[in-house]
Amino acid sequence: ALLDGRLGIAEIRDAAACDAQVAQLASRVRITVDAKNQANYCPATVRVTMQDGTLLERKVTVLRGSAEAPLTDKVLLAKVDDCLSAGGYGATGSTAQRVIDALLNIDKEPGITGFMTRVTGMLSGGARRRA
Repeated sequence: ALLDGRLGIAEIRDAAACDAQVAQLASRVRITVDAKNQANYCPATVRVTMQDGTLLERKVTVLRGSAEAPLTDKVLLAKVDDCLSAGGYGATGSTAQRVIDALLNIDKEPGITGFMTRVTGMLSGGARRRA
């Protein structure tokens, strides 16, 4: 995220993790878990010390994407599209939007089998390619 400004599927694949620039930056990262907060993602504080000594700090008290801090429709659509593309479905924005709509209305489904069949049908419009 520090190098690319995002954290998606591509940034966690083996190729990215083995990238020399990523490895060099990772070697300078130190993670400390607060003893009072070992079972939670939040609150979390990130501190970055720049080369000139400037300290940047941000504390997050609510996990992004949680019920307390839901993703915007635009961000959710981009995440689903990223996941579908990484899975080899080469989804378009409209396919991702249909999948999101189905997921948002999953509570109205009579059963999971019909839901999965419907979503699989949405994805089978294009040939699945190897990611």
